[in-house]
Amino acid sequence: MSAINHQKDQEGKGAIVPVASINELIERYGVDGIAPTNEAAGSINRSPQTLRKWSCLDCAPNGIRPIRINGRLAWRIADLQKLLDGSVA
Repeated sequence: MSAINHQKDQEGKGAIVPVASINELIERYGVDGIAPTNEAAGSINRSPQTLRKWSCLDCAPNGIRPIRINGRLAWRIADLQKLLDGSVA
């Protein structure tokens, strides 16, 4: 079951964005897939801004790194799963 995350949309109005668990991301994109920042952040219980900060400062836990696609960040689902399992070296 998904949690609900309240975020502001582009106009500054509150929007309800469903937060996917890591298992839901795996079902949707596959374990070798990538997820956009908003979905990736929700799956590891962090805010999207935290992931953006990790990218800018290159300080993500255990060195996980995003992929840049046309100026947007995407995160490897396998890396997120390893982060949750505590097995990223």
